[in-house]
Amino acid sequence: MADGNTDQLKEQIKFEVEWLKLTAVAVLAVGGGSFGLLLGQLNTLRLVLAISGLLATVGLMDDVLRQRRHIKALIAQLQEER
Repeated sequence: MADGNTDQLKEQIKFEVEWLKLTAVAVLAVGGGSFGLLLGQLNTLRLVLAISGLLATVGLMDDVLRQRRHIKALIAQLQEER
């Protein structure tokens, strides 16, 4: 039964790592887009959208950090089972 649980943990780690990569790319895309809005002529709409994008970037960064801790915990759990 331990082999099945180990395989399940390995698959979960793979999934979590792929999700981490996707979230990191989203951080770069949203952050870059938000910064790009600030490079043009400033008006109220651009400023509101840039601030919204920067807040979303902060939220995504929090998700990246939380995901990283979760992956480390899964790896530690996998190592304990071996």
